[in-house]
Amino acid sequence: MKIIFICEAVFPENKGGLERWFGQATTEIAKRGHEVIYLNASGVNEVRNGVHFVSVTSENWHYLEGGIRSIRQSMEFAYSVGRFLLKNSFDGVYCAQAPILTIPVTSIIAGIKRKIAIVEWFEVWSIRYWIRYRGLILGAIGWIVQFVASQFGSQMTVFTPRAKSALEKMRLGRGKGITILDGLVGGRAYSRTSSNKRMDVIFLGRLVAEKQPQLALRAIELFLEQGWTGKFWLVGQGPLAATLRRLIEDSKHRYSVQLVENASDDLVADIMKSCFLLIHPSRREGYGLSIVEAAAHGVPALLINYSDNAAVDLGINPDLVAETDHLFVLVNLMQKAFDDQDYFRDECYMWTQVSSSKHTMTLSAIRILAMLGGVPENELSVPRDLDLE
Repeated sequence: MKIIFICEAVFPENKGGLERWFGQATTEIAKRGHEVIYLNASGVNEVRNGVHFVSVTSENWHYLEGGIRSIRQSMEFAYSVGRFLLKNSFDGVYCAQAPILTIPVTSIIAGIKRKIAIVEWFEVWSIRYWIRYRGLILGAIGWIVQFVASQFGSQMTVFTPRAKSALEKMRLGRGKGITILDGLVGGRAYSRTSSNKRMDVIFLGRLVAEKQPQLALRAIELFLEQGWTGKFWLVGQGPLAATLRRLIEDSKHRYSVQLVENASDDLVADIMKSCFLLIHPSRREGYGLSIVEAAAHGVPALLINYSDNAAVDLGINPDLVAETDHLFVLVNLMQKAFDDQDYFRDECYMWTQVSSSKHTMTLSAIRILAMLGGVPENELSVPRDLDLE
C-alpha cells in the first residue's frame, strides 16, 4: 500500500510527543513493506528508516511571539497538503488533528478519490482552553473551526477515554467511527531500578505556556526554601526558553537549577538516573509520552488534574495527582515523592512491565495499518519482533 502521513512537525527536529509517535508509526509501517510518505512543514526532504519525508511548505513552521501558532502557516500547510494529495496517488491517509484546517482538506480529497482517510485526535481542546490560548474572540473562532473539522473523517483515532469523550460530545454522529489506539509505550520492559536514594527533580517537555514551566520553577524554589538540597533539571525547548533563562539568572536558587535545551535521548536518560520525580504541571496533554518515558526509568510524575490533561488517565502514580495547582499542594506532593521513593518507583516498574507488551507504539501502528486495510484485524496481537528487554 501507499500510505500518506500528514503532520507539520518531525522528530528529532521537533521534540514533542506527537512527532515522536508519528516517527515511530511511519517507521513501523514502512518496515512491513508499505510505501510511506510523511508530509511535513519542517524542511525535511529525505528518506529515513524507509520513510519518504516531503516538506510541502515554503517555510518551516514555528511558534510566534507568546508561544502561539501562525494562522497563515496553518492555511499554507493545508493548501500545500491539498495540492499534493490531488496530484499524487495513494491508498490511504493518516492525518494529525493539528493544524485543524488540514482535516477537511484531507477528508474531502480522500473522499473524492474514494480512499480511506483517518484523522488522529491526539488531543481535543475545550472552549476554555481555546479562549485561554487565543483570547475570547479568536479562541471562540478556533473552537468553532475545531467543531466543524470534527465532523470530517469517517474514521478517527484517539488514545485516551478523556479524548474520546470530548470528541463524542463535538461530533454530530457521536461516537461513530472513533477508535482508541493501544497506547504509546516504547515497547521495552525495563529492569527494576536501584533503590538508591535520588535527590533531583526533572521537568521534561516543550517550553510553552500550556506546559507551565514557570509554575514548576516556582514550586521548586519553594521546595528549596523548605530544605530540599537537590538539583532541578529543566529540560526542553520552545519560545519560553529566554524567559526561563532570565528567571533562573534572577533567582537566589540559580545554582540549583539547570536549563538544558535540545537534549538528546541519551542525555535525558542520564539525567533521569539522579531524579526521584518528574514535575509535569501541564494544562493540556494528549497522552503524556514524557510521563511514560520517566516511568520507564523509575521516575514517577507529579501531575495536575486539569480537564484537558489526558495524562492523568494513564494512572501510573495516582497518589501524585494534584487536584489544584496551589504551590503548597505541589510541594507537599514533591516531599511525599521524595520520602517514599521505593514505593513510587515500584509503581512505575509494575505499570511499565504490563504496558510494554499491551500498550505499545508498535501495536498502535499495526492497528492503524489494519484500519487502512494493510493487515487483517485478526493479526492484531503482540508482534513477534516487539523489542522486549
